Amino acid sequence: MRKWIFIATLIFVVSTVLAVSLLRNDENPAGIVQSMDVVVEEGSVRFTANDGSHSQTIAAGQQAEIDSPSSIVDLTSNDEKQEDETHMIAAKPVSASQPSPLSATETVMGSLSLSIVDAWGEAIENGKVEIGQKSAHFNDGQAKIADVPVGTHTLTVTAKGYAPAEQTLELNGHMSQTVTLEYLITLDCYVFASGSGDRNSRVAEKSGVDVVLWKGKPVLRPLSSRTTIPFSSWKGNQTIVFERNANEIYIRDANQDFIPQEIDRYNTADAKKGDRLAGISGCMMRVGDQSLRKLAPELSSAGDLNSRYLRIWDTLAVNTMGIDLFLPIELEREGKRFMTYVEVDKINEKTPGEIVMTLKTDNNGHCRFENLPAAMYYVLAQKGEEKSQIDAIYPIRGASYLQLAQSCKLRVNLKRPGVKLRGVAGVANAAVVLKSNEGGEGLSVVRSDAEGSADFPKVPFGKYTVTVTPPAGSSYETKTLALTIEEPYKIVTIEYEMETAFSVSGRVIDTNTQTPVPDFCLNLFRNKSDAESYEMLGDYAFTKTGADGNFTFENVIPGKYDIELLVKRGTYAGYVAIGGVLVPDCISLAYSSKIEVTDEDIDNVEIFVEPGVETTFAGTVLDSNGTPRAGAKLFLDNGQFGIWRSTGVSDENGKFQFSVVTAADANPYEKTVTALSIQDRIQEGHSYGMGFSGTTVKGFGDRAEGMNYFCITEDQRLMAKGETAVKCKAGDTISGIVVTLRDLEENLSLTGRIITPDGRKPEGISIHVQKGDGYSRIEEDGTYKIFGLKPGTASLQISVPTNQSSNADGIESKRHDYVDEFIEVEIPEDGSTVTRDIELTPAGFLKGRLIDAQGHAVAKANVWARGERSHGYEKSGKNGEFWIVGLRPGVEHTITIYPSNKQFSLNEADLIGKMEGLLPGLDNIIIQVKNNE
Repeated sequence: MRKWIFIATLIFVVSTVLAVSLLRNDENPAGIVQSMDVVVEEGSVRFTANDGSHSQTIAAGQQAEIDSPSSIVDLTSNDEKQEDETHMIAAKPVSASQPSPLSATETVMGSLSLSIVDAWGEAIENGKVEIGQKSAHFNDGQAKIADVPVGTHTLTVTAKGYAPAEQTLELNGHMSQTVTLEYLITLDCYVFASGSGDRNSRVAEKSGVDVVLWKGKPVLRPLSSRTTIPFSSWKGNQTIVFERNANEIYIRDANQDFIPQEIDRYNTADAKKGDRLAGISGCMMRVGDQSLRKLAPELSSAGDLNSRYLRIWDTLAVNTMGIDLFLPIELEREGKRFMTYVEVDKINEKTPGEIVMTLKTDNNGHCRFENLPAAMYYVLAQKGEEKSQIDAIYPIRGASYLQLAQSCKLRVNLKRPGVKLRGVAGVANAAVVLKSNEGGEGLSVVRSDAEGSADFPKVPFGKYTVTVTPPAGSSYETKTLALTIEEPYKIVTIEYEMETAFSVSGRVIDTNTQTPVPDFCLNLFRNKSDAESYEMLGDYAFTKTGADGNFTFENVIPGKYDIELLVKRGTYAGYVAIGGVLVPDCISLAYSSKIEVTDEDIDNVEIFVEPGVETTFAGTVLDSNGTPRAGAKLFLDNGQFGIWRSTGVSDENGKFQFSVVTAADANPYEKTVTALSIQDRIQEGHSYGMGFSGTTVKGFGDRAEGMNYFCITEDQRLMAKGETAVKCKAGDTISGIVVTLRDLEENLSLTGRIITPDGRKPEGISIHVQKGDGYSRIEEDGTYKIFGLKPGTASLQISVPTNQSSNADGIESKRHDYVDEFIEVEIPEDGSTVTRDIELTPAGFLKGRLIDAQGHAVAKANVWARGERSHGYEKSGKNGEFWIVGLRPGVEHTITIYPSNKQFSLNEADLIGKMEGLLPGLDNIIIQVKNNE
């Protein structure tokens, strides 16, 4: 009955309104109507305008607003308890200027569904939503609020670690809305007193220190799908294009002016197209992933970072601003994790942006900046005359460790721009004078080394003038540079144009078709016989042929060079060098074109190559019981046979397939397919090798391009090995190969103890099999084992590490506990195990100083000590000091000294000093040398 009472009341109200309107004889314009709120308490009601312009059905508990220009509205009740009845309500337009007629006063309610995300689009875990008088907590980025009156409201969304978002919202019925929150940065700063110069040698916390915070450029919004970043490293420059999708970042393109290094035994490599980003500086994309490296605390994130994907992307996108950033980036390629280190280009040397605030450290040397807007930041600690380095804080950083200093370590680099060979790019043997602008004589004079660097270890803060006098015989002019030093570390570069430089160009040609070969990779090397020192050997330049087969090397100074043909896996373009099956590996120059640059460009170099031929090996790996063995690594021995096109690893059924590329050859060959079963991780509490860095023996070693062998590293253990001989020709597919693994313990060739005179357990010792084929392992108790040696003479080298520590002024202490030993052992024909203990001999040293004719210290000279089965090397320090350790006692040694730009030479004329008949144990040797030039 209540419904009908309500409807009757509603009819009465509407009729009254219409009657009043008729009595006033108002002619209202069509289209201006009075809205009515209708509430149904039971059943349902269908509203229909008689002209068909409006129809709506509402159920009990709902509301509807009738706003129609029609004069008659048909209301039909659909109450199951009663028969349907139709009620007619008269409605007439009213003038907007007339008083509003009476209408139902029920409030129209709406609802709101929200998605709360960050700029990446990742859902924000939890927080609170407020609108009108309503509020609700959300989880997993989703919130829903009902019973909110329609109209204009202020919507506020808050979440821990994010800036609040507030917006005006016009609610009209049910709405769906996405709200984007921006993360906030919290930074903990720790300040330490001056230590040894090593940032990890922190003496004590410093209280009452001012820590200044600058704000750099804000993060980029909205996010782009790609970001292009220029990087630099000691190898050269590279440009990497990162691209993102919903849950990952990968490398879309990587352009380098050097040959990308493949993944090595230390899990490092250069970035390549298709690599997936795993993390930066220990901040991993996937929560719970462990970084490959233990990073310094200042490079790690603070706690559980929110908006992890977004912060990593922002770090990539803003890292070209301000101070150099050295980012350890972790990538994944074909399921394998590896590190690549990149140094971001410096845009300017001053910190950009405004000072945000300054805080003082507490008694623990700590202060915290909280709730900082997402941006790049910089911090500096200072107290009195002491200052720290300016530290760049990118979005994934959560902490900064600042060490105060009273002086600066200054490096002045003298470079020839455009030259990529170290030692040629630098201007060597120039006199660099640093003079204070406050008057007085030159603070210090340093000669630039072979790479053009001059170091000043302790320079008080202030204003200076740097004067560079080029070496004698050079056509360069003297240069000066005004310099303000106000931080503990500073590097400045002074550039000199090339005195004489030329280009080398030519073409790569298919020898069979005489057509040009595109995308063929080449390197230009300084010829060894023409190089001034070993330090000057290395890549001069890397280039790739164009579509017409042409190539060019720019900025080549006069000298003799080798053009190396790069046909390793990372650079293979379908062609190899002519000359046989053995293809040049990463250190061979056997297939290179020799040229000499004198006084003009060279533009007629022709290099002939031939198509590569692929040879495939396939089969099964079994254990000693005949069970298929998964995860075994396979390779070919008997020489560096071709380029690996695929990696041989047995699958879950023991099946494997790999291939190599060689030059065409009709000759038959016999190769040995070798399988290794390797335990990849050290078991907790047990160490194999005691710091042993790996073994490089025949059949083992770096998994380098063009080299078909592996290295067993300190965190691996070789468990079993198997070999099978196969016959093949280049281009064959050899299938059905069966390799049966044999546990190494069944093939123990040589064992014994490593004995020291003082009974101390030797640490860090490694054993290398120099002659023979075998694998060595050292157990924790000093027992060594060598497996797989074949009958005959085996030569071993027992290597002992050097232990040293240094301070800001140079070497503080250095020792080499034992002498490296070289022994030979005869392995019997029957393969029985030989037992032989190895006794280590305590090592001696030679220590002294180098001076010139005037008694001045001679720094950075190359000092060699040689005796029978004993040798050592050292560069003299800034005070001329040298300390050569690891020398065999009781053996006479000769010290030979070479200038800084010649590490070693067979030419006696290159010597600048020499002393003979020295027995290890001397610590006060004074050697007068010629000028260190």
